[in-house]
Amino acid sequence: MREFFIDVFNYQHEMNLKLIDQLIPIEADFAENLYQLFSHILNAQQIWNSRINSTTAFQVNQAHPKTEFITLEKSNYNTSLSIIQERDLAETIHYQTSKGLQFKNRISEILYHTSNHSTHHRAQIIAVLRQNNISPIVSDYIFWKR
Repeated sequence: MREFFIDVFNYQHEMNLKLIDQLIPIEADFAENLYQLFSHILNAQQIWNSRINSTTAFQVNQAHPKTEFITLEKSNYNTSLSIIQERDLAETIHYQTSKGLQFKNRISEILYHTSNHSTHHRAQIIAVLRQNNISPIVSDYIFWKR
């Protein structure tokens, strides 16, 4: 299972870096919404990593300057890899949501959710790029594996 998650997070990291490279030069009016959505991707991964590691988390909708995207992405990736490599993936984590609700999930479930969440929001960004006649990155996992 560790190898699977390492592969998935390598994919997520590479796609996020490629999307960052595409987003940073965009200066159009619609770009600010894309920056906010990408900040949310970064926030969510950092929040879940923080729940697993019992550290301080970002806010769900905290905005980050686009100039910090690469640094934050690399930090999230390195923290996620450390979790995958060092923690028992079957371990149950008890956590509180941003709304104050208490839940528990296995680390493996959290990792899967985090990956799926990133893919979902990248697809939203890609849809907006297409609507604005910008040819987006190819982000399909199977293309990445080829």
